[in-house]
Amino acid sequence: MSLTLNANALTLPQETIYHIGSFLCNSRRDLQMCSLTSRSWHSGVQSHLYRSITLDSEEKVAELETLVREHPTVACWIQELRVTAFTKSTRWHANPESWTKWISRITDELPAKLINLHSMELVGLHNPYLSGNHRSSCNFRMAEVIPRLGLFSTVQSLAFFRCELDDDVADCFISAYPHLQRLSLRKSLIMSTSVRMHLPNIRPPRLTTLYVDDNHDSLRKLRLSDSFESLRDVTILVSGQENLGAVKNFVSQLGSSVKALSLFIEDENPASPYPLLPNLTGLCTLRLSPLIGPHTAHILSTVQSQTLDHVVFSVTPSCLRTLAQSHSQKDTKPAFHPCLLGAALENAKTVSFVHPELMSQSQVEDALFRALPPSMCKKGVVRSVKAMEPVADIRTSW
Repeated sequence: MSLTLNANALTLPQETIYHIGSFLCNSRRDLQMCSLTSRSWHSGVQSHLYRSITLDSEEKVAELETLVREHPTVACWIQELRVTAFTKSTRWHANPESWTKWISRITDELPAKLINLHSMELVGLHNPYLSGNHRSSCNFRMAEVIPRLGLFSTVQSLAFFRCELDDDVADCFISAYPHLQRLSLRKSLIMSTSVRMHLPNIRPPRLTTLYVDDNHDSLRKLRLSDSFESLRDVTILVSGQENLGAVKNFVSQLGSSVKALSLFIEDENPASPYPLLPNLTGLCTLRLSPLIGPHTAHILSTVQSQTLDHVVFSVTPSCLRTLAQSHSQKDTKPAFHPCLLGAALENAKTVSFVHPELMSQSQVEDALFRALPPSMCKKGVVRSVKAMEPVADIRTSW
């Protein structure tokens, strides 16, 4: 994104400058350019510059501590913290002591200063490469220090990215935050230990939002079963047959508390097991991707919710080709695609079809409305989005 300012823009009210800065949060370069424009622009956008902070070394922690100590206002602007294992300064993956040092370091001064912190992302954390009794001993020592992260008492969103953790250790991280509501597992692996520790401080959080991609079997290894009763928004990405089986088992544990479910399924094998949704009796919004897939019609047929108001489909170029072929082969009688039929769609108030911006809106509308039953044409909505994948990054989505 390129940004051009004229002389009139330099005199905008501070509130207007702040709102402009909120639209540039994903481009740190544009924010920095704005801050250099004039004194008023600097004061108007500087809070956005400090909204998200990354800590990847002890030096960065020391710099942040000094900054918030000398400029207390900056501490109030920080809402999101991305913490990466200190790979430059410690052999964290081989030395258990580095875990204690790492956690103690970031919980020394910062929790008392970052009073508006609501999101934390943990990147690249791995259990130390130990085995047998040494691994169990290490887990016990980490279980003693991980609860210190609870000093960040305002954190409501936690994300694991490219982490490989034992189940006990992951449970400690998740239960450390007293007000945790949203959990994200992105490209992370939870491993089972032969003997689970007795952890008296483990309190499964009352999660409302869950996002998971890859390694779905990790879900059953966490002590989260009590959290399922409070889940309201669940997003799951599936990239293979093995993962689809794990997802089926997980979805079967969900209940009527879930109001929104998004399933992004890349498995093309029609013989793969597919998620069943009869227990989701309170479901209001269902998003399925892709629109035309071997499991779409089957999943829709299992929906028992009487409260389903909104169904969202992701439309890809291959979906349009399939619809076009189906339309060209039909005889004088309408032959609607099975993915576009069923009680779930008939009862929904709106049915949305989202497609990438690169696809022609008119072509998408033409292909869809020729394939839709007349009753659905009235409530069908077609819109474009920049990206088809759900936004998983807590820095932008939460």
